[in-house]
Amino acid sequence: MIIHQAYTSIPISKFKFRSLFGMDECGDINSPLLVFGMYRKEDVRMVLRHSRGRKTVIVWLGNDSTKVDLSKVRSENIIHTTWLPRVKEYLKLNGDIDCILLKFPAHEKPNPMVLGPRVYAYLQKGKPKYHGSDTVLDLDMSYPLLVGDHSVPRQEWWNGIGDKWYRKSFIGLFLSEYTGGGCGIVEMGLRGRKVITNVLNLPHCIPWKTKEDVEAIIEREAEHIGIQDTYLAEEVYASLAKGKDLEHFDLERMAA
Repeated sequence: MIIHQAYTSIPISKFKFRSLFGMDECGDINSPLLVFGMYRKEDVRMVLRHSRGRKTVIVWLGNDSTKVDLSKVRSENIIHTTWLPRVKEYLKLNGDIDCILLKFPAHEKPNPMVLGPRVYAYLQKGKPKYHGSDTVLDLDMSYPLLVGDHSVPRQEWWNGIGDKWYRKSFIGLFLSEYTGGGCGIVEMGLRGRKVITNVLNLPHCIPWKTKEDVEAIIEREAEHIGIQDTYLAEEVYASLAKGKDLEHFDLERMAA
């Protein structure tokens, strides 16, 4: 199914998902609709209104999955999708909702960089504990910590500031309790860096359970400082949605 129009929840409008897929703004009630995010009551109302007569595809983006009464969005005309394995599991466990896992969209091409000497940790400024600050700050390691807190405007980050930060690191920590930091995880992979995280299951992602797991992985990956891992960057890129996948929104091509 190819979808040409999309609706974006206001809280995540800065990510410009609609323009990424070259989609029209929603307006045709007679055509299928793609919905990015379910963060507000208005989003739910939009889905329920449109799904009365046409297929409506929800792309769950993270914590929005925990904010909605899932019983309200179960319908034959509503298709549930996500880029996040944990969200797929949550919807099944808490709403008995089957969800299609999508390939994460590629915003850029591989850009492998020589691995630097630091450990990069994503600790979102507004809620660092949710993103694992207690674990990060308690790590027993001999490598300097570089904290990204999402305070740099997204466009500035994409225009070069992000590269300046990533090139200083050899590994990333994205230790969110549930979801968060997905774009950063992909960005690090495209630069040939492994990431310790349970948020995504991409070729460069290493799952963890305990603080000791994180420490052991850091020590192991530190052996590669000074190396440029072009193969890993290309492998991550191969796993993403790109090219024809991003021409409008082809649900079958986007499915992982």
